[in-house]
Amino acid sequence: MRLIAALLMLLFSTVTLAHWTKVVETDGTVEYVDLETIEKQGDHRRVWTVQDLKQRGGQGELSFRRLLEFDCQKKQYLIVWIAGHSGPMAGGRVLGSGQNPSPAWSSVSKESAVETSLKMVCGLN
Repeated sequence: MRLIAALLMLLFSTVTLAHWTKVVETDGTVEYVDLETIEKQGDHRRVWTVQDLKQRGGQGELSFRRLLEFDCQKKQYLIVWIAGHSGPMAGGRVLGSGQNPSPAWSSVSKESAVETSLKMVCGLN
């Protein structure tokens, strides 16, 4: 029984102990990053993010927890891993999760929430 409790605590600790920093708010979402999780490798940065939705999505999700990778030089990003949650701030039930089966780099649109995140994450040395 103690083992199960320990495993459950470990599973939820990444969300509970995260230090989310609000990056930007749009009409439909609020974007957060955990600056303490930034991993640097050359011009690339990986960081855990939460995207809160202002309206429930088609599968019942109110938030997404994602591992994003940014190419700071080329101003591109990709979603490495994603989980949909039934509650805000990656809370509630996990509705689906997993690694991106076909990760592809996407260009960062000017004046987008992703651009704001890229500037914050890549601007930290």
